[in-house]
Amino acid sequence: MRPMTAVACLGTIVGSLILLPADQAEASVIPPRIAQLVDKSERIVLAKVESVQSGPGPEIRQARATVKEVWKGPKVETVEYRITPGFACDITEAVIGETVLLFLVKEESGWGSAWAGRGRMTLETLNTKEHLSYFNDVIFPDDTHSITFSDDKKAGFDRGVELKLVKELVDKAMAAGKK
Repeated sequence: MRPMTAVACLGTIVGSLILLPADQAEASVIPPRIAQLVDKSERIVLAKVESVQSGPGPEIRQARATVKEVWKGPKVETVEYRITPGFACDITEAVIGETVLLFLVKEESGWGSAWAGRGRMTLETLNTKEHLSYFNDVIFPDDTHSITFSDDKKAGFDRGVELKLVKELVDKAMAAGKK
C-alpha cells in the first residue's frame, strides 16, 4: 500500500469531516517535528525487520525486528510492533530485510510506530553515507541538511538526512526533555 501524500490525506480528512459524525472524524495527522517524535516515543531503536506476521487480532499485522542500536528506552534485542494502519492517513508498514529507525509508542495491543507511521525511517546508503529516508511531512530544523533520493523511492519517502545527524538531533531532543 502506498502512503498518501499530504494533499490526498488532507482531502480524505476534509471529506471525512463533511460525511462523518463528529465522533468518527478522527483522521488527522499534524506534521510532527523530529523533537516531538522523540518526546512522544518511549523507545527509539535502529533495527532490521526480520518478519511480518498476523497479530493478536483478526486484522492486526505485526513486524518483528532485531535491534542493532537502542537510542531511547531499555536495552532490548528484538522489538515487535503493529504495522496495520489505523486510519486513512496512517502510513505504518514494514518490509522484511529493511533496516529502520523506529520511534515506538506503547499501544493497547503492544508497540506501534509513533505519529501514525511517521516514526519509521528507513536506512539508505548513498555515496557510502548512511541516510534515513523519512516521510515528507516530518519536520526537521531549518538548518538540517537533507538530500533528495532518486524518483525510484516510494511516494512520500524521497527525502533523507544523514544517520549521524538524526542521532545528534535525537540526543539533543532527549537532553532538552530532561530539563
